[in-house]
Amino acid sequence: IKCDRGVPCANCIIAKRTCNATGPNSGGARQRVLISSQYEQKIDRIEDRLDGIERLLQDVIASVRPQRSEVPSLSRMSSQHEVDSTIRPEASTEEPALLFEGGSSLTAHTNLVSNLVSHTVNQTNLPELDRGIQSALSTLRHIVDRQYKKAVGNELGFSNQKPLPRGGLRELPMPPLQVVLQLLRTMKDAGPTVPWTLHCIFLPIPAFAEYCQRVYFATEDFDLGTFIVVNGGLFYALGGRGLIREEFDDPNIRADYFKYRNMCADNLVAALGSISLFMPASVVNIEALLLGTNYAIEGSRPSLAWKMSNIAAQMCQTLGYHQMPTAQGTQVHILDQERRIDALRYTYIVNKALALRLGRASAFQDYDISVPIYGPGNRQETLWQKIVAARVRHARVQGKIYEQLYSSKALVAPPEHRTSHAMALAESVKAMIADLERIKIEFGNSHDAATQDMPTRDASIHILGSQMIQYQSSLTLIYRAVPESGHTSNTFADECNEAARIAFQHHRSCMAHAVSPVAQTGYVHWTLLFAPFTPLIAIFCHAIERLDEGDLRELESFIVSLEPVCPLSESTEQLHRLAQALHNIAFLYIKAKKSQFGMQDTVPMERDFESYLTRLGLMVPATGHTGYDNVATGPPQNQPLGGWFAGNVTMMGLLEEDLGDFFP
Repeated sequence: IKCDRGVPCANCIIAKRTCNATGPNSGGARQRVLISSQYEQKIDRIEDRLDGIERLLQDVIASVRPQRSEVPSLSRMSSQHEVDSTIRPEASTEEPALLFEGGSSLTAHTNLVSNLVSHTVNQTNLPELDRGIQSALSTLRHIVDRQYKKAVGNELGFSNQKPLPRGGLRELPMPPLQVVLQLLRTMKDAGPTVPWTLHCIFLPIPAFAEYCQRVYFATEDFDLGTFIVVNGGLFYALGGRGLIREEFDDPNIRADYFKYRNMCADNLVAALGSISLFMPASVVNIEALLLGTNYAIEGSRPSLAWKMSNIAAQMCQTLGYHQMPTAQGTQVHILDQERRIDALRYTYIVNKALALRLGRASAFQDYDISVPIYGPGNRQETLWQKIVAARVRHARVQGKIYEQLYSSKALVAPPEHRTSHAMALAESVKAMIADLERIKIEFGNSHDAATQDMPTRDASIHILGSQMIQYQSSLTLIYRAVPESGHTSNTFADECNEAARIAFQHHRSCMAHAVSPVAQTGYVHWTLLFAPFTPLIAIFCHAIERLDEGDLRELESFIVSLEPVCPLSESTEQLHRLAQALHNIAFLYIKAKKSQFGMQDTVPMERDFESYLTRLGLMVPATGHTGYDNVATGPPQNQPLGGWFAGNVTMMGLLEEDLGDFFP
């Protein structure tokens, strides 16, 4: 029987039992239990998503905030997939790996004695002779520390590195269209400028104009390689145009050119930071990597330049640029084939030179190249084509210098083998010097020299002089590898010192005859910083060994010659600081050796100098002073050579560092 909801209810009264009825419902609002539970779940999910967004924002802020002690990393791309495939150092809490610069494998003997030398130096009290001596020793300590503690990743990035805007490449500012159109018309009618001819010879002007059209009149998204080529090409075209005589006297036009040039440089750096490891092999991407290599060389980032040139070399080989077509139906149009060879030539030149500077093997093997890269091909042999052919032949010799004289295999070979290779390489360089002298004479008597405007003619002569310096620098490195004869105590052969001094003479001439400070800057970038400028280290070492004050004057003259260019180039300022430090060290060392204070006062300090110079491979150790008698890592006569080559690499590698912290 249904309860009547009374209190007590009728059923309970009849049954004579306690009633539990509560009476009729009050009619209050019902609780929507199921719906409330769903709302709570939704709120929880929203909170979780907000927490995730907050964490992502914190990670992004942390990733883009530059660390004061690090070089800015390569910029991120807008999407996470693209970020994961870009060339950039990853954030890590682990100890950074040490960077190999061709020094560790060549100077294993220095590691064995480093602890002994460090203990000896630390236990030595410096004499209170001069604050300059302590400063010079401090500089040597820092150089030694940098040799053994340089971390991977420090060589990545540029000083003007900026992240891409949220909208990507399209949001980056570009030079005005009218300026670019006028520039392209001038290049088509009057021909390219000197900087373009030197550094963009692999990029035909019609192809460059087409790339510009894709960017400035984009009806669809353009690829990263095209954007890099456009900004890299405009960087050199605008800079060269600012030096042409008809605009040279108009400061406003010249200022505009360099303002737009700097704009393109910023765009180039931002885009280079987005290069993917999985960038497809194509002609435009090879050209983009070569322009990035050029910019890294001028920014004193040889390690980064070497990375990009290696990728370009791999692309050239992937596309078969290095071999002649053999199968039927694979013939290439003559203009396309010339463009392929131009790209291969330029990649070959920069990769061989950078590999030698960094003490590493090149990405190219000469026995695998069958296309004619040593001549102008089917085109008329102009001055520029002769210069390019000379640079290719020199690059081939640079590759052999490392392989036959300074590689790990070469350093354990018998001395007579190394001497034979060195003499053959020296004869090759001498033949190239004779060819260059002939080219200079022919150019002076040619119609081109008579019809060119003065800046272009002077630039042509200047470039020939720069090539001579590179030849003499290679000769210095070659003759340094010749083992010293038993009847002399000289570490450096007379031919080595002579080649170094000739290089310094040509350097002074090139700096004096450059048409402008901008031209001087380009010369420093592509002659002294591009390939290993061995004469600087050779003159320094000879001054230390022979106490030669004439070498001190050579170093001082070199320092003075760089001073006008320092305000225009950060990398030149770095070279100036390095040269100044080497001069100070040599000057104070010679002063101490010739001091009249007496042996008891000077011997401890001299040992400090010699200990650090020996650890750098810049001084051959005296028997019994540094522990070399107990070192058995290879033939004794080869250990000083390997150490010297590593020291040379280390010194030039310091140009990638911030030297302001310990170089005055």
